Parts: sequence; C-alpha cells; structure tokens
Amino acid sequence: MSALMQFNGVESILTHDACPSGVDADDWDSVQMKTKAYLCLYCAADVYSTVESDTNYLTFKDKFEQLRETYGGVGSTAAFNIWIELTQARLDDTSPLTPQLAKLNEARLKLSNAGMGVLDIQYCLILLNVLPDSYEVVASTLLASGPVSSLKHSEINARILNEEGRKLGPLASLNMVRTGKKSHLTCHYCNKKGHFEHDCHRKKRDEAEKKQKEGEDSTDGDTDSSDSESGKALNTFELVFSG
Repeated sequence: MSALMQFNGVESILTHDACPSGVDADDWDSVQMKTKAYLCLYCAADVYSTVESDTNYLTFKDKFEQLRETYGGVGSTAAFNIWIELTQARLDDTSPLTPQLAKLNEARLKLSNAGMGVLDIQYCLILLNVLPDSYEVVASTLLASGPVSSLKHSEINARILNEEGRKLGPLASLNMVRTGKKSHLTCHYCNKKGHFEHDCHRKKRDEAEKKQKEGEDSTDGDTDSSDSESGKALNTFELVFSG
C-alpha cells in the first residue's frame, strides 16, 4: 500500500493527519476519499471492517496505522496469548455484542497473520462456545440444523445479532434512536448500518411483495384449475351429444 501511494505521488497522506500547508483543501479531501477507496479494495472485507468507521478513524493515515498495528506481525508469545484469549472468551449480553464479535474476529485475523490460521469450522465452534447462557437456544438450534461442517461464521454472527435485537425489542431500538446509539448496528438483511433486521424497511417491503406475488400465483392457479375443469366438462358434453 505504501508503494501504491508513492507511485501515485500522494505518499504525504501517510505522514499527515491534516491538510499540509500549501495544499488545496479540496484536493486533500479528494485524495483522502480516493485512498480510502484503495484501502477498501485492497483489504479483505472482514479486515477493512475493523477500520471502516470514519468516526473512529477519520483519515487514511488513521486507518492505515491501525491496520499496520493490528496485522503488521505477531510474535510467538503474543500469538499464544491471543489464542488463549480467543478460546476462553465469553460474550457479555449486558453490553452490545457487535463490538465484542468484532474483537473476536480481530483476534482470529491476528492469528492468521502470524501463521496460526483458525479454520472456519474451528471459529464457528468458538463462536458457539463464547455465547452466554441466555443464548443457549441459539447454539442448540444451529448445531441441530445440520452437520457441523455446514456451519458458517457469518451466519452465526447474524443469528447472534438478530437474537440480540429480538431480546432488546422495538422499545430498546426506539431508545437507541433517541440517544443516538444505533450507529454500531448493522442490519443483516440489507447490510446497512443503523437498524436491526426486524426494523428493516427493505425486508418488510420485500416480504409484502412476496406475499402479493404468492397471492397472484394462487389466483392464477385457481383460474387454470377452473379453465381445466371447464374444458373437461365441454369435452364430456361434446362426447355425449355427438353420438
């Protein structure tokens, strides 16, 4: 990434937190936008998600340094400690789960960067193991849904967060809107931030359209059946009276 910045003649963006003296502010903002886009394209989605927030990481430099600190290299002792932390973690259902899940994923990526990659199936089992007792039904349902090899950590994350939204309920969602604390939430239907899946307008619209289509198909089926019966009756009529 550093070489890419140098190639494009914008390496100063790696050393400045604000617009340098003598540089046009609009040009600086344009470079910030483009380099953030480069970063998003060159990073895996789960890696970039750790620095996606422009509130916590305002500039490209902020994002780049955080990624370098997180994934720049992990020693053997540090990797061992991260492994222990990952396997012995426990989610706290009295606090928002999204940042806790993000921290677990960050630990997984650190281990991968250190050559101790956690297999997808292992990470799935870790996620089920870290669930608090109040989420036991979620773990049991997922384990009973099919063979262990069919588990996907993205789906487990979605089920966990959907269950959190269900437990919080519409009233808690409303309180979050009033207090401005919904920015960390991500809808796992439309993938937009700021609301739970059960509040998703797109999901409600799609479900309404699906029901309408099913109703139309049912009506067409009834019509086809009626036409078929009418055809049979007509054939019978012709057969009887043609003799």
